[in-house]
Amino acid sequence: MVSLTDRINYSNTNMDKPRITCFNNFVKGEVVNYVFPVDSSDTDKVYFSLIQSISNNNKDEFLKVYEEFSRRRPATENAWIHNEFLIFVLICGIEKYQLDKTWINEVILVRSTGNQQYLAINQTFRNILSDNTQSTDNINEIVIVFQELMNHPQLSKNILDKTYIKLSNSPSLIDSKDDFLITISIRAFDIILLTKDTPDATEITRLKEFKVIFQKRIKICREIIYYGLLIGFVILNLKYIHQYQSFRDYITDLSTVFQVGGLAFLALFRWIKKQLEILLLKLFGFYKVFHKNKT
Repeated sequence: MVSLTDRINYSNTNMDKPRITCFNNFVKGEVVNYVFPVDSSDTDKVYFSLIQSISNNNKDEFLKVYEEFSRRRPATENAWIHNEFLIFVLICGIEKYQLDKTWINEVILVRSTGNQQYLAINQTFRNILSDNTQSTDNINEIVIVFQELMNHPQLSKNILDKTYIKLSNSPSLIDSKDDFLITISIRAFDIILLTKDTPDATEITRLKEFKVIFQKRIKICREIIYYGLLIGFVILNLKYIHQYQSFRDYITDLSTVFQVGGLAFLALFRWIKKQLEILLLKLFGFYKVFHKNKT
């Protein structure tokens, strides 16, 4: 993989290239805030607006820019068609906000060339849009970064390991002069390192599903215990109210208290239900694992 020195040098050489620096921040999941010059081209204005709206999770702004831009008819002679940075950002936004993919698929369709690497990028874009992220035709570095940005389950450990080996054996990556693939590959390498020794994507997905199911079952148990205690309390009161006059007077006074402080007691009952749920979560060890960093 590219040495740390080369990575720093590459980053420094791109300090005056906002298209690359903003994209680099974007794929890292950082918030992008860039005031582009007034004399920027229309395409650059669209690019920076899209990338900022996604990073700031501003759906309305993305839709506003995208709906206007997607009126353009895709044609090979248009320079923006061949801008991988822009196309990738468009795909991310379309996927994030679940928009129709007809137009973006037409865009990729007209991106024709004889360059094999260019064609491989195209095929990867098509596969991402069709949710075919496991395809052997993919440039996995692009897919890895996309999955991370969309918070989707990462590729299988086998694919990540192969990609790691591939990138580790590519010391001349920067010499390729393809800024899109260089930026994507560096980020993909970092993502792989961060996910090393973690469970496989399928296992993570199953664990997340089990977490949801477990929490639902805890809530059901909470309701059963809560209403069981409530019913038991009512039955016990009904039993003794017919036996003892003093107890009957006590219940009468208690009813008056409940009527006066109705909202307060409602809040108390909700608190009791919440504490029951926490107690059950602690009992099964769930609370300690998933709430240890919460206050």
